[in-house]
Amino acid sequence: MNRKKPEGEVYAKIEKGQDGYVLVEEERNQISEEKIKARVKEAVEGEERDIYIVEEDVYEEYFINEQTQKVYDAFAKIHAFQNASTVYEGLKEEEGITKERIAQWIVFLEEEPYIDEEKVDDYVEYLGDKYDTLGKDRVWNKTGGGTVTIHGGTYGFLIDREAEKKAIIETLQSGKPVTRAMIFKESKLKRPEGEEDIGKTYIEIDMSRQTLYYYVEGDLYLESPIVTGNLKRGRGTPARVCYIYGKQRRRILRGPGYASFVNYWMPVNGNIGLHDATWRKEFGGEIYKTSGSHGCINLPYEKAEKIFEKAEVGLPVIMYY
Repeated sequence: MNRKKPEGEVYAKIEKGQDGYVLVEEERNQISEEKIKARVKEAVEGEERDIYIVEEDVYEEYFINEQTQKVYDAFAKIHAFQNASTVYEGLKEEEGITKERIAQWIVFLEEEPYIDEEKVDDYVEYLGDKYDTLGKDRVWNKTGGGTVTIHGGTYGFLIDREAEKKAIIETLQSGKPVTRAMIFKESKLKRPEGEEDIGKTYIEIDMSRQTLYYYVEGDLYLESPIVTGNLKRGRGTPARVCYIYGKQRRRILRGPGYASFVNYWMPVNGNIGLHDATWRKEFGGEIYKTSGSHGCINLPYEKAEKIFEKAEVGLPVIMYY
C-alpha cells in the first residue's frame, strides 16, 4: 500500500479547576502500517508465536495538529494572565490579585482568552468599599476601655479607581507578578501600611474625660488634661477623625468678640485646633461644660510645647465624647 497513514496526534484542552485554568493533554496513538508489516514479516521469519504490539516500536511519531496548537497558544496567554498576580504591601496575600481571582476574570471570545475589564472594575470597587476611609464612620477602641463610633472627619484616604484599574490591567498584560502599594488619590497625608490607616502614632482626645493621649508607635508618649469647647454656649468641639494640617508659633486667634495670643498653634479641623492656653489656671474636669473654649482644644503650656515639637503635619487626631 502506498498511501500514508496519519501520524499519532496530541490532543489538548483547557479546563478550569479550583486553582485556576490548567492544560490537559492526551496522546492518541496511530499504528504505522509500514512498521507493523515489517514487524510481522520479522516475526514470521523468526518463527515467533506472539507479538505484543503495545511493547513494539510500531507507532507513528506524535505531531501537534492545528486545533491543538490553537489550544496551546490560548493557554500560553492564560498562563501569563494567571502568573501576573498582585500582592498589596501591608495586606494579606489573599487580599490581593491571586491566580484564582484572575481565573474568574478570564473570558473567551472565539476561543481567545481575554480579561473581562468589567470584573476588574468590580474588584476595584470592592477595594474602595473596604479600604476607602475618608468621611466614613469609624469604631474606635478608647484608651481605658470601650469603643465609640465616630462620624466623618477630614482624615482618611480614597482609592484612585482609574489609576488602580490601569495598574492592574498593565500587570496582567505584562505576565509578571508584582508587589506594590495600593494606589490612593493624591493626598498630603502618608498612609501607613496595612488595613488600619491611622497607624500607631496619633493623638486621641477623649472629650468626656477631658484628656488628651499622644501615642508614638503604640506607646503613650504624653497625657494631658485639656479644656474643649463650651457646651453651655453651643460651642462644643465636634467629634471627628482629623489631622494636624499646619503648625505655627506665636499666633493671635481671632473670632467674634475675642483675640487670644497663643505660643503654639496646631489646626486640625477648620478653625479648631490644639494650642496652649496660658490664661487658664486649671484644665480637665467639667470646666468645658460651662467655661470651655470657642471650640479649640486648650492645653497647658508645657504640654502644648511638647506636642508641637514632636508632632508632624499629617498626624491623625481622633476626637470623641
